[in-house]
Amino acid sequence: MDGEVYSEASANVPGEDFAKSGWTTTKQAAKVLGVSRRSVQGYVRRGLLEAKVEGEGVNKRFIVSIDSLNAFSERRRNEARTDAPSAETSAKEENAANFATNTGEPLRHAIDRPEAVVA
Repeated sequence: MDGEVYSEASANVPGEDFAKSGWTTTKQAAKVLGVSRRSVQGYVRRGLLEAKVEGEGVNKRFIVSIDSLNAFSERRRNEARTDAPSAETSAKEENAANFATNTGEPLRHAIDRPEAVVA
């Protein structure tokens, strides 16, 4: 129950419409980011997402700022575009991996043959 109550009833705070308030639950934030609630809670603890704490004890939960969620989501998309290898680089890496795999197979057979003779 780390940071949020997991019942469906807890997603609705009486008298507060999250969409209009600029805040959302960690459940909704997780859906937007395509990660688990626990990941969202970790982002909050590391300061990557702005959130406020509601309740205490077992009823404690984070309410995430929609603005910070949108900004974080955009940063992740930009990083994914920047970090994505080009098709040429990917092909070179795949060829190198295949070469290593194909080279290792004959070596395994060469090692297995003397062991079989000895046995």
